[in-house]
Formats: sequence, structure tokens, C-alpha cells
Amino acid sequence: MATPIVNVQDVTVNNLSIRSALGNFDLIPLFVELTIEESLFRSSLTGSIILADSFNIPEKLPIVGEETLDIDIALSGIDGREDEVGLSIKPPPMHVNSIDARFMAKPKSQVFTLDLISEQFMSSMHSKISKSYSGKRISDMVTDIYYTYLNDGSNSSNQLNTETTERTESLIIPNLSPLDAISWLSNRAEGSAGGNNYVFYETIDGSSFISINTLSGVEPFWKFIFKPRSDDAAGVENLAKGIQKINKYYFLKQFDKIQNIEDGYYSSKLITHDIVRKKITQYDFNGYYDFLSLNHVGTFPVISSSKVETASSGVNRTSFAPSDEANNFPITNERDLSSMTDGAVCFYPKHNQMYAKNSKDLYDNKVETWKLQRNAQLAAYDNLTMMIEVSGNSTLRVGQTVTLELPSAEATDGDGGAEHAYDKFLSGAYMITAIKHIFSAHQKKDNKVSYTMKIELVKDALEDVVTNRTSRKED
Repeated sequence: MATPIVNVQDVTVNNLSIRSALGNFDLIPLFVELTIEESLFRSSLTGSIILADSFNIPEKLPIVGEETLDIDIALSGIDGREDEVGLSIKPPPMHVNSIDARFMAKPKSQVFTLDLISEQFMSSMHSKISKSYSGKRISDMVTDIYYTYLNDGSNSSNQLNTETTERTESLIIPNLSPLDAISWLSNRAEGSAGGNNYVFYETIDGSSFISINTLSGVEPFWKFIFKPRSDDAAGVENLAKGIQKINKYYFLKQFDKIQNIEDGYYSSKLITHDIVRKKITQYDFNGYYDFLSLNHVGTFPVISSSKVETASSGVNRTSFAPSDEANNFPITNERDLSSMTDGAVCFYPKHNQMYAKNSKDLYDNKVETWKLQRNAQLAAYDNLTMMIEVSGNSTLRVGQTVTLELPSAEATDGDGGAEHAYDKFLSGAYMITAIKHIFSAHQKKDNKVSYTMKIELVKDALEDVVTNRTSRKED
């Protein structure tokens, strides 16, 4: 059984070195703070390292942007946990992108920051793809791009986790970098279990191409709670039970109604134009109905079915073109928020023989099944957003779901309510969408390193029904 973590300083830096033209140089005696950042909505790892230097290594090595950092940090296990995994922070080589914030701290001593980017991002910057794929799933195309351009196979642990997409496609990658090509493919990917919200991201363990719909369907495996620090000074009382105390939390965002309308989160409209057959078709999207067909980190929609009472809500929606044959009930005069389709109108070209090599080749980009749906499903994860600060926990990764318990603002520690009266809207399941791993060297004499984390949590649904609003106007 591994030694239990008793504080945030049970961290051992096995390797923190920079590879330069003159060989390897140990940065452990120089480092002040190291951060590694992973995000569900960013294709690659980023980071930075602050160094306090009296050797002038930017000149001696020198540091010119051709260097890489090797990082290997070990952590103690969690007593009582059977799944003692992720007990190290060992990302792939990080490339030096720039030197920032360089200044003289005192005579013959300087402080500067190295801005870091992952190797796969640097590899993508050096290449372009102009290639056609025929009769392949988008997930297969992404896999081909990843192992051809982004991963040379030298690191067996840094593999791609892929979720198979639904249908076969015939596409031409239009002179894009590998990461831009994957982003372009992600826009039109559809999951076999539903969901048009595929994301490609890199963590310390590797890269993933997977739908948020699949990620949100996984049961939370960890719980964060906010309780008085005096109850557990070390903040690790229940780690073996998968429970961790929050040191600090704050809101990044709750909702932005105007942005949600413009993003097509509630409702939207698509006009397609067949550029050869001169056919224009209209497709209406209802965000409430789309919500019911997907997995969520929560149970109930973030809006009610109350009527919109502005003057324009009583005016029929604009008809730009005939509806498609399958859509027998275009949204015209309904008055709930998910029926205000004129708030976000998109245009997109299509043709049944796009990318055809001969007259018998048929291909439909099916834009009506993914364009509006993806816009809304990604916008859902840009609303209720929290940031929490906790002691370091190397088992956590972006894309995981966790449970968050926050006391209601009306409860106080004095009346004991913080243990029982949780905020019904803010508590519940969340998805980790970003993590900043922070390693700080505090005591040079005993080589102690603290490990803390800032975790961004997002919720796309609530744990309680939003009550319908009573009309303030007479019908």
C-alpha cells in the first residue's frame, strides 16, 4: 500500500532538465514555479517555468527556441485506494517557445519565464495536409493524421484514445496544419450514440478524440466539497474515499443570454444552398428537444418552457426557403425560448456530388445533422463554469466528471447549515474542462515542492427543475 499523502508537499522532482545544443542542464536548483495546463477545448498541452538564475543560462546554453524540457515528477499514493494510478506527472517533451518576463532580481541574479508548448503542437506547426480521404470514418482520418504527423511512436504511453464516429465520409483536407485539420474534422463528426460535440485534446497521459456526449455519460468518480478548513487542516481526510476538500472556489461564468442566442444554444436556423442544382432548403433547430437526446452532467435543462414576452415573439419566424421533406413541422409561431429560431441564422453550401471524381460518385455532407447541433452542444459548456483551487491530485484529467458540493449562500458555519444545505443549482455533477498543475519550490534547503491545482468545472444541466415563469402580460 502506498504511503498516504499527508500534505501538498509530498512531491519528488525526479527530472527537470533542459536539452540544449550543449547537452542536458539540470533546472531543479533554479526553478521557482512550474505550471502545466491541459484543456478540453485546446489541442495541446501548454506550460511555463519560472527560473531564478545566476549562471546566465540563456547565454551559456544558449536558449534560442530550439530546446526541450524533460519533466518527471513523482507523487505519493493515496492510502486505501485500489486504483493507485497517475502517481506521476511525466508529460511528453515540452518545447521552449519564448523567454518572457525577464528581469534582474538583484545584482548578478535574474528571473525569467520559459513559455512551453507540447511536441505535437510544434510538429503540427511544421506541416500542412493536402489529402483526400474516400469512404472512411472521420475517427479513422483523425487517427491517420495523428500517427503520421503528430506522434512518431517513440513514446508508447502517449497514444491516441479514439471514439469511433458514425458514418463514412469522402473529404479533401484543404491545405491545413494537422491540428487545424483535426479541428475541421471535429466540426462534422457524429457519434454512433448521438452527440455532435467531438473534441480533440492532449493531457499528460496522451491525446483523445472523443465526444463530450460520451464523457458526460460517465459516472463521477471523485467528489469535491467545501468545508471549514479547521475540520481537516491537511485537506486530505477522505482521499481514500474519493473525497477532497476545496481550498477556494469562485464563479467564472453562469450564463450570458445574448451570447447564447447568437451561438444558437437555445434555437437556430440553417439555410443550405445546393450550388449546382440551385436548391435552397431551410432547417430549424430546437435546443430543448436536442437536450433530451443527449447525456448531461446534470438532469434538467437550464431554461424553462416559459413564453418569451417581447413584441417580436408574437411575430411569425422568417421563412427563407422551403423546409426539407423530413421536417414536416417547421418552427413558425411558437413562443418559448427554444423556438426563437431567427436569433441565429447560418448559411452553408452543399451538393450531393461534392468531391466527386465521376458522375456516379454521390456524397452528401449532411450539414443539417451536425452544424447547428454542434454549435448548441458546445455552447452548453460555456455557461455554468466554476474554478476551484485544491491540493494536487495527479489522478485527475480533463474530460472526467466529478461531483461538487457547495453550501447554499444562506447557510453559515455558525448554524451548522453548511453541512446540510447545499445549493441545489450549483452542486451536483460537473465536467473537468481545464486543469493547471502548479509546482512551487518554497524551501531550497530541504528541497520541498508544493503541488496545487486550479480546476475549471463546467455544468451543462441543473439538478433541479427551473420553474416556469408566470406571465407579466395579459394574453
